[in-house]
Amino acid sequence: MSRAAPIALFDQAFVQAVCSLALRAALANDTPIADALDYVPKSDLLIRLEAPLELLKARLHDRWRLQGTVEQLFESDLKTSLASIR
Repeated sequence: MSRAAPIALFDQAFVQAVCSLALRAALANDTPIADALDYVPKSDLLIRLEAPLELLKARLHDRWRLQGTVEQLFESDLKTSLASIR
């Protein structure tokens, strides 16, 4: 039996989904979002990968193209997605 802690991976898509939901909620304050994020496991390690802007634009365009109509309703526009990089 392993005693290692479980591993949870969150990628940019998870972060983008949280940001998109927060922006679409248009709440007067951020308390509900902060409360919800309290349930997300805290990381012990962060790995940040950076890619050229043109590559990011191409990937976002491909993701949009491959999504269904309902998925696109929850997707931010290209400008908003690129602004979330910061």
